Amino acid sequence: MSIKLVKQPRRRTYDIRVWLEKYKKIKWINTYQTTEREARKVLRKYQESEIEYKLGLREEQLPTEPIPTLSEAIVKYLDKVMNDPDMSNKTYELHKSVLNNFIEVMGGTITIDCFGVEESDHYEHYLSHTIRKTGAFKGAEGLSENTKNIRKRIVTTLFNWCIRNRKWIHETDFKLSQTNPPKKMKLITPSDYQLILKNEPSEYKRSYYRLGWVCGLRRKEINPSEMYNDDKLGLALLITETKGRDTEERAVPLPDENVEDWMNVKIVQYSLDYITRSFNKACKRVGLYVPYETTFHALRHSYATLKCVEGMHLIQLAEYMGHTSTKTTEKYAKAKRGYFAMLKKEEEGLKYVA
Repeated sequence: MSIKLVKQPRRRTYDIRVWLEKYKKIKWINTYQTTEREARKVLRKYQESEIEYKLGLREEQLPTEPIPTLSEAIVKYLDKVMNDPDMSNKTYELHKSVLNNFIEVMGGTITIDCFGVEESDHYEHYLSHTIRKTGAFKGAEGLSENTKNIRKRIVTTLFNWCIRNRKWIHETDFKLSQTNPPKKMKLITPSDYQLILKNEPSEYKRSYYRLGWVCGLRRKEINPSEMYNDDKLGLALLITETKGRDTEERAVPLPDENVEDWMNVKIVQYSLDYITRSFNKACKRVGLYVPYETTFHALRHSYATLKCVEGMHLIQLAEYMGHTSTKTTEKYAKAKRGYFAMLKKEEEGLKYVA
């Protein structure tokens, strides 16, 4: 066995090259030192210890693959995400978009063990100063706090996977701190809902809005839903497609007066983007539009909060909403106080936008 210190091209830190005679292979050990003097101190520790014995015992703990570049690591990570049954196609596309952008910002040829504090600061600066290309705030400098947190979470998950699952590296100084922006209620009051319906000229679009309001459905759940008579619920909608890849079907009560709305939906089958744009325009038409707050999904939030106000049990509400845990449903019970405040302001004649 032979051990020597090596400074490889395009790497800031020194590595220890270990030839394992017993296994006929080379192992690379990162010293995490940028100066030769400090790296030699690490080298001496290995030379003074029973390095061959320890490496032999811990063979499976040492990296079996060369440390990849950022691009190579992301390709393998995205393969893992794509084949994960718990990840939806939408989640995969989000990871792919964020990580490909991360490559553009940081460069794909840098090896993943070379990421440190400087790279973290550079990415933080990018997120805070990049110009938004789409959305209601197109042209504004800096992404929203929620978007920053999503991107940071995905990038951090990538590096954690490189450390824990692939064991390419032992640790990294690359750190991205997330923020805690105040949560805003995405709620629409009954009077605002009626105002939106009154000023929507399309009967078909009104049908979509009604199903979101009375059944708490997501956009993607409306088109493929099926109507049937349930033994317990009576007339109901069977939700066959929802978030995630492997989700169970669920039944949601359908009021008799909304049967025609469901039939209208089956006729037109509007796309998800068209539903979103139409609802945004409807809110603008009556002066209620607030970017990223008065969305079609706010109808679902309002449905759940109203059910909590009416006293529906959280377990039953979670079943109607398609939540796997009542912890997700509890936030609507907590939103009751704010919802009552909205209703009170309405009664006082004050215009309030959730």
